[in-house]
Amino acid sequence: LLLTEPQDFSPGQFIQISNQLAKQQNDLKIVSITQLPTTKTFETTTSDQMKHFSVYQYNFNLVREGNYFSVLNYLEQLGQLGWPILLSNFDIKREGNILHVNIQCNVLTTTRN
Repeated sequence: LLLTEPQDFSPGQFIQISNQLAKQQNDLKIVSITQLPTTKTFETTTSDQMKHFSVYQYNFNLVREGNYFSVLNYLEQLGQLGWPILLSNFDIKREGNILHVNIQCNVLTTTRN
């Protein structure tokens, strides 16, 4: 798993781009996007060079509505952003041809000192 450096990622940038991708889909509605608390998932210091290494997980909750293909296309585009994105919770409810999708999305980044 390739992790991005912090300067390559910002929560605001992720929110903006994920909303732009949703708007590109004709039949996809942006219901909400919420930034959840960021967590430090791993931390270590190497003894040979005394370098500090941390992994941070930025967490978001995305709620979208649309037909099957608009949701599928959106998720494919989201996965091609170049950031390591994990979908840790994925809830789909169907009403007729409309899917109500609630996604907990996590982006991992690193820091090195």
